[in-house]
This record gives sequence, C-alpha cells and structure tokens, in this order.
Amino acid sequence: ACDEGDPGMEVEGGKRDVSYRIGAREFAEGKDPQPFFHTDLRCSGFLWCNDNLAFGWASWWKTRRSVWYQFSPNDPEKGKTVLFDRNYEDAYSDPGSPVSKKTSNNRSILATFENDRYILLEGEGYSPRGNHPFLDLFDLETKESKRLWESKDPFYESIGGLMCDGMGKDFSLDDISFLLSRENQNEPSQYSTISWPKGFDSEPEEQLLTNFPHPHPNLKDLQKKVLKYKRKDGTDLNATLYTPPGYDAAKDGPIPCLLWAYPKEFK
Repeated sequence: ACDEGDPGMEVEGGKRDVSYRIGAREFAEGKDPQPFFHTDLRCSGFLWCNDNLAFGWASWWKTRRSVWYQFSPNDPEKGKTVLFDRNYEDAYSDPGSPVSKKTSNNRSILATFENDRYILLEGEGYSPRGNHPFLDLFDLETKESKRLWESKDPFYESIGGLMCDGMGKDFSLDDISFLLSRENQNEPSQYSTISWPKGFDSEPEEQLLTNFPHPHPNLKDLQKKVLKYKRKDGTDLNATLYTPPGYDAAKDGPIPCLLWAYPKEFK
C-alpha cells in the first residue's frame, strides 16, 4: 500500500497498491522482488494462468467499485485491460467467476481454451425473478459471452467442479463436463454430470449419479414464501416465510413465529 493504508492520501501514477513477485531461487540469492501489477484501488486478489495471462481484482469500499483486470505478469509494460468495472453490491450485473483447473501438483490455475482466447464463467444468476445459476463461454478478444447453460425452473440447479479435470491433463472445450446439483422445495439435491458432445448450440447431455432419499420426510412439504415490503424510508426489503406442511392461514389462524434478522449496510 503506497498510501500507507490511508485512503485519503493522494498517490502518483495510479499506484495506490503495488504487487511484487520473486521466485524461490532469486529470493535465496538475495535478489529484490519485482513489481508486476499496480492499481489505484485496493488490490483484492489474483488468478494465474501463465506468464502471459493472469487476472487481478481490485475494489474500493467507499464507492463499492470493483474492477476485474487482465494483464501479462511477464510484461507489466503492456498494461492492464479492464474486463469488468461495476458496483459489487449490484448483484444483477455480476458476470460470474472464472472456472479454474488443477495442475499436476494440485494447484488451481485459470482454465483457458484455444490458445488462451476463451474462458468459462460460472455465476449465481441473480435477477428479480430469483437466482438462476449459469455457465458462460467468454471471449477474451471480443469481450463477448455465450450462454452455455442456465438453471431452469422449477428447480434450483448449480454447477460444481470440472469432471474432466484430473492430474493436470490438458482438455479442450469439446471435452468439458461439469458436476451438476439439482433440487427444489420438496426434493433433496441430486447430482449428475452434464456435457456437450453435440456442441454448444445443442442442449447438454446429462447422466444421473445419485438418487438420495429425502433426509426429513416430515418436512418434505414445508411451505416457503418470499415476502417483499418497504421500510418507512422507502427502502425495499424482503423476508422468507416458512410455514408447516399443510398450513392454511385462513383456516388455522396465527401460529408461533421465530424471527431471524441479519441487517447489512448498503450504499
């Protein structure tokens, strides 16, 4: 932190946070670490692919700004490319997170395809109609994305890890397969694999892996309802109401209620 941790301090050249790196051998030889990334925000993390491609994230708490950069670790002079610049509290604009893969020594790195042109993005898919997790193919050259898969009602489905990823072996887009979890209000999570053997313009193929029984059959028909309302100052709020199986408000009348509130500050 070139500003000594003081966000009110002015910095030169956009270098508020500067990141350095050094190899184990160079460190043992007493050499100095070299800068490879800087930002005028607070650096919050990196995801490496190779010496020519990496991602960096930076954010600023006061404005809730979050920036996702693409850069070349071996050539800092090339500068950074901004992939996404957004308010991190705006869940609807979340582009998702890059999918990673394992190396032969079990380290996670960025999964790329076709000479580092494409990456995969998985996200929660926040929207006014509920969460619909998704998987996108993102082109680092054109900055355009293609939707490969999205959770469909009436289920909540989510993508897990890469099933084709093992022992650091290389794989192409044609080989990719993912673990998929599917559940709804009355059925527990079941797992399957999905893949695209006929190409991404066709529906993915699925192979069921589990058939778990409901862990709490007495609660299988528990009723869930999302309530939306406004606070006195006009702020939109929501709550989740759970009622017993078969409960009818008109017929059964009021019943005891447990309330759990978890306030959070928003800008």
